[in-house]
Amino acid sequence: MAHIRAWAESHNVELVPTPTSASYLNRIECHFRPLREFVLNASDYVSHAEVSIAFRRYLRRRNADHHTSRIRLLESRSRIAGPTSG
Repeated sequence: MAHIRAWAESHNVELVPTPTSASYLNRIECHFRPLREFVLNASDYVSHAEVSIAFRRYLRRRNADHHTSRIRLLESRSRIAGPTSG
């Protein structure tokens, strides 16, 4: 752990311990709610390949137009930690 702390200090990174049961504090978690809604909810895929294709389509849409109001709304509802704009 000493080498991690040394690296963080030299790169101006603040290490913040979080409880293992607090995944909602992880800033990536807000992206999973819209993913579930747009890809998994009410789905009836017949194979893992179809799910994979649906995930890729969603990610292309999300990355091409990340300001889509419905996606941004779902992300903001799930965002707890960090800045609220972006």
